[in-house]
This record gives sequence, structure tokens and C-alpha cells, in this order.
Amino acid sequence: MAIDLLASLNPRPIHRPPPALPGRPPCISHLASRIVQQLCSLAAAASVMRSHLAANAATQTLPCR
Repeated sequence: MAIDLLASLNPRPIHRPPPALPGRPPCISHLASRIVQQLCSLAAAASVMRSHLAANAATQTLPCR
């Protein structure tokens, strides 16, 4: 999902590295891809949270004193 979101923002094709082999550490591009995927996921979650908070704030009223 995050890769697709990033692909929609970037017209160039995104490198999708193969999974790491057992017993070998993943390559740098694989690690970078996972980091970007996590950041896109986090950004999407933050955007949803902001819209929920804005909608919640718009529906609440301050109590009268």
C-alpha cells in the first residue's frame, strides 16, 4: 500500500528488491525500501489521525460558564 502511494507521487518506477536470503543480511536497497514503506504508512496514519481530530474538534462545543 505504501509503495503504491509512493509510486503515485513519483512517476519513476520503484525498485522492489527481493527478500533477503536466510542467513544473509538484507541489502541496503531492501532496508531503504522497508524504511520508506514504514514512513509512508506512518504518514498515512498521521493524516487520518489529523482528519479525525479536526472532525472531532469541529463537533465539540465549549461549555458555558
